[in-house]
Amino acid sequence: MSLITLTTEEFQQINNALYRLSLVSGCEELEQDIRHALKNAYEQYDTAQSLKREYYFSIRDRHGFLSIWDLDTVDLYDEHHFRGCTHVEYYGHLMPILGERWIDLWRAAENCIKESKDEHHIFIEGFYTDSRNVFSNVLRLSTGS
Repeated sequence: MSLITLTTEEFQQINNALYRLSLVSGCEELEQDIRHALKNAYEQYDTAQSLKREYYFSIRDRHGFLSIWDLDTVDLYDEHHFRGCTHVEYYGHLMPILGERWIDLWRAAENCIKESKDEHHIFIEGFYTDSRNVFSNVLRLSTGS
């Protein structure tokens, strides 16, 4: 038997499509058949996610961060793609980005969260530029709990 490989993004697209299929009346059995056929892929995905969480938690512990990195598609020591952005903003708290790597964004986000005293929303879910001001050098931090 030959091996077929899916990227994480492709697997997530299939999983999301299966969820939508589960909402269609009369398709429950088909949806379950597909999930059963993908059992090995689900196990591989769960293992990969666990390894990523362990990796991010080890970095969190090493740096003494309170926040939790919830963006699993980046290597924290790679350069981020927000060229020209110099600060992260979170509910009026503005912190400088002191470097070009994802870990530097995490550190700035961590400082924003600590300064805001928000100990509930500590999952870092994203960074966004202001679409109304393309010349802005500030990233908006999105968090969850």
